[in-house]
Amino acid sequence: MQEKGGLLKRFAGTLASMRLTLIIFLTLAAVSVLGTLFPYGMTGADVHHHYPPALAWFIQTFSLHDMYRTNWFRLLLLLLCVNLIICTVQRLPKTIKLTRQRDEEFSSDKIAKFSQNFQMTTAQPVETAAASIGKVMGAQFGPLKTIGGAGKFSGLAEQGRWSSFMVYFIHLSVLIILVGAIIGSLFGFKGIMNIIEGEASNTVMLSRGHERLELPFAVRCDAFSISYYETGTPREYRSDLTILKGDEEILQTPIRVNHPLTYGGITFYQSTYGSFLTSLDLEIRDTESGRTWTKNMRMRTPETLPGTTDQIQVMDYREDIAQLGPIVIMAMLREGEEATGAYVLVNDPDFHGNRISNYHFAIQEAETARYTGLQVKSDPGVWVVYVGFSALLIGIILAYYMSHRKIWVVAEPSRQFPGRTQVTLGGRANRNPLAFEEEFQTICQGVEQELRASENKDSET
Repeated sequence: MQEKGGLLKRFAGTLASMRLTLIIFLTLAAVSVLGTLFPYGMTGADVHHHYPPALAWFIQTFSLHDMYRTNWFRLLLLLLCVNLIICTVQRLPKTIKLTRQRDEEFSSDKIAKFSQNFQMTTAQPVETAAASIGKVMGAQFGPLKTIGGAGKFSGLAEQGRWSSFMVYFIHLSVLIILVGAIIGSLFGFKGIMNIIEGEASNTVMLSRGHERLELPFAVRCDAFSISYYETGTPREYRSDLTILKGDEEILQTPIRVNHPLTYGGITFYQSTYGSFLTSLDLEIRDTESGRTWTKNMRMRTPETLPGTTDQIQVMDYREDIAQLGPIVIMAMLREGEEATGAYVLVNDPDFHGNRISNYHFAIQEAETARYTGLQVKSDPGVWVVYVGFSALLIGIILAYYMSHRKIWVVAEPSRQFPGRTQVTLGGRANRNPLAFEEEFQTICQGVEQELRASENKDSET
């Protein structure tokens, strides 16, 4: 049992160590920098298209293109939360004990050794001098609390006793931020919607894998427009969207790049645009037999050529490839052979490359519709992060400007000048000592002026 208790104690000590905190922070910083090198939300196909095979394998294995939703990243956040909680639980009782600790009786010799100290003598008796000092302290710093002492006055004034707890307020702020990040990672999502102009959809293709998400409402693209600079480069994309619940139109609004739409906690960003192939009139000619077929093709709908077992299918449509204009990617499946494909130029039916095996393809007419590409994002933890970040800023500011400051005061009969009272002040601050030094000197000047003024008043009377 003792060995088990010792292991648990050492394990808790490891979780509470500053070394672990630094390791986690540095690891999070490093992987966050690494994650920014790869566009967030890329699909697996995009990764393999843009990067060499070895690097693409590394990116996909560790999900660097969707790092913030990986289990290992969540584990780092959770480990940092545990580290902060255990640190707080272990150190908070000591701070409370120190805060509740009260000063015992002290001597003028002791506080005269402080780096911030002041001494003078006055003709006023101890009680009168203590009252004058208390007046100045109450006006400029804080009330004097009598600590004790026979034949003399000993008092203490302090500010910012609770400033020691600001570090735990910062801990709490960081925890709130981490909890918000974990909530967003677990319950948020990010994906894309490609909506054909004039149509509506409620399906989001998520960034990870091939998952789909059905929204509780539909989004209709009423119109899509694009404006250009004189050089021909795009200047602005605009989508006029309508939010639908059933047949009811809930909201109508345009969105542009950097001007998103947020509804129901889900934000839609203008991301891409393009054209979608709706139908295709295709002439297929067998170069060996001379036979010709005419087919009306739909995207990803296979068609069998009459009199054969060969199947053809429209796989994709691109508006421009290598400045050759629009193309259709065709595929053919023949029994006993692997599927083969080819690019077929839409505007050049006689192009020699418009063929697969013994079939030549000529596009007679292609009907397309424009679509808008929307990036869809939901992060239910973002407001938690905002609250934590705001609290963190407040905590840092308060921790910087607040400090625990103490001023000790002793008024006692002078040992060097019989019949006079010796006044000794000493001060300490646990933070920002330069600012406290200036404040302490101002208080000492006020005490001296008050005591001198009282002496002059007594001599006049």
